Formats: sequence, C-alpha cells, structure tokens
Amino acid sequence: MDLSNISNILVDVKNNEFDMPGFPGMTISLNYLGRDKLTAIRDSCTTRKRKKNTNNKYEMVDDLDSDKFQKEYIESVLVGWTGLTLHYLEKLVPMEVPVNTDMSQEVPFSKASAVGLMLNGSVVDNVVTEFLADLESFNEKRIAS
Repeated sequence: MDLSNISNILVDVKNNEFDMPGFPGMTISLNYLGRDKLTAIRDSCTTRKRKKNTNNKYEMVDDLDSDKFQKEYIESVLVGWTGLTLHYLEKLVPMEVPVNTDMSQEVPFSKASAVGLMLNGSVVDNVVTEFLADLESFNEKRIAS
C-alpha cells in the first residue's frame, strides 16, 4: 500500500452497525460522513440572498434551510436498523397505537421513519450523535487485503 498520499485511502462515507444501548436485539446502521460529504449536504441546503447590512448597503449572505439540512443529514447518517419493535418505539418517541396492537411487531426502516425518529426521539438523537463523535468505532471494520 502506497502511503505517500493519504488521499488514496480516504473515503467520503464510512458505515458501521451498532447495538442500540438499552434495547437488546436492536442495531442501527450509521454512516460517518467526511468533510466533503457534509459540505455537499450543507451546500445543497444553502441559498445566497441579498441582505441589507448595518451600513444600509446590500451584501450577499448564505441562508441555510435548517429543516432541509436536518432531513438530508439524518437521511445520510441513519441508514438502517433491525430489531426496532413497537415496544421499543414507544420508549423512544411519543406515540399512540390501538389497544390490541401487537407491540412485538418490527418497524421497517425507511428514510421518513429515520427522520421522524431522530427529530422526535432525543434518546436516539443522543445515541447517534455519540456514535458519530467516535470516529474510531467506524474504523473497527478493516478491509481484507
């Protein structure tokens, strides 16, 4: 392996699966996003606008659509789960289900559900944020050479 240029081994996205603490049998699949990927998401959610400054002159400023950014970021980071049952879900987000619902049903993954879970479940948001802050945990899987 030629290490004279580390750019040859850098990746924009690194995936790993993690056990969800406190929820036996539930795993979440997360992507660690490199700077280029994060910048691309931010840029896709930013528009340039003219705004009057304090000197009463116009200047161009970046306007970030934070709702769009959150959605795109979550869709890029939380990319799967297994073992999320309705029983677990009711411990993670406020919800209402009919009385006779089988709470052992597994909730299938979708991007829309991932966004809803992250935006409405502080436990999930905190766990995902904690895992993403630990780059070392994403480098545990090694490529067979």
